[in-house]
Amino acid sequence: MKQIFITRVLLFAIVFMGCEDTIVDPPVENSSKTLYVINQSAQTLSKVNLTDSSITKDIVEIGLFGNKIKIYEERIYVVTSGEDNIKVVDPKDDTNILQIIGLDAGSNPWDITFASTDKAYISNWITNTVSVIDLVSGTVVKNIEVGKAPEGIIYKDGKVYVTNTGYAGWGQPFNNSSVSIIEVAEDRVIGTISTPINPQDLAFAPDGKLHVLCTGDYATSFGTIAIIDVDSQLMIDSVFVGGSPGDIEITNAGIGYCSAWGDGVNGFLCAYDTESKLVYSSSEDPIRVGPNVSQIVYDYQENVLWIPYMSEWAGDGFIQKFDVTTNTVTWTSDVVGNGTSAVAIYEYTE
Repeated sequence: MKQIFITRVLLFAIVFMGCEDTIVDPPVENSSKTLYVINQSAQTLSKVNLTDSSITKDIVEIGLFGNKIKIYEERIYVVTSGEDNIKVVDPKDDTNILQIIGLDAGSNPWDITFASTDKAYISNWITNTVSVIDLVSGTVVKNIEVGKAPEGIIYKDGKVYVTNTGYAGWGQPFNNSSVSIIEVAEDRVIGTISTPINPQDLAFAPDGKLHVLCTGDYATSFGTIAIIDVDSQLMIDSVFVGGSPGDIEITNAGIGYCSAWGDGVNGFLCAYDTESKLVYSSSEDPIRVGPNVSQIVYDYQENVLWIPYMSEWAGDGFIQKFDVTTNTVTWTSDVVGNGTSAVAIYEYTE
């Protein structure tokens, strides 16, 4: 089966209003923190040392369409959608691929989450499944059928939650958008919750509610956050932010940030309060950051967002540090690679 380009938001023209310049300051010194960065165009990882802001470009080749990067238990995991596998890297020897976890041919893996030190779950966009991975042996032990075109996936308290976008193909409607709930003890689906159109990502708020970012169909329906009570397995509320955001992070203070590709000059963030549901910045007046943004990551220790962006599609990539207390960019890196799209935080431990 022909591989599908992994970041669907890039297939659509998403245009908003406005632009503004950003004043930047040096990053806060942190002697043990490193950012690992996916460069999709270069098919590599780069890294940024946050002690001195030094950049090491293209440290290791990761293959075609690196989509997500996660760090867990002293290992870097890169979901390589174009090659149907997961590349594993040891950050203490990060110029080599330590392990390759193979998945079904044509599965187009999208995202990964971890249930324990020996068990992970991977959403497969094309085969409509979630793969259960034995991290010790590096093998697939089971494929669980979920909804159509699953993407975002997250683990909490013995359950895995995965967004089923319902994407049926270019020009086709999104059908049966939902969230599937997998019971980890038996690796089976125990519930399905309907959502607004095209749920792509999800995150837990401090109050334990699950917030599901539903991007909309890019034409007639737009960005909505579905709020799910995981105990009752019901959608209990929603927040409309507009536009076509594709990624969500929630801060310690319960502020949700949703990122959107932007207009080529700026990328956009929408922001809302997860408790009061008050929208601070919507698509009509978004927070402007670097252009061509697809993914963001929240740093719980520094209380900032790290935002990868590209000067143009598939062009030079940069990282911005975004202070969520002031809603401003406080630092922008030099070029980290080509086609920069995702970042993960590594904290060194003895």
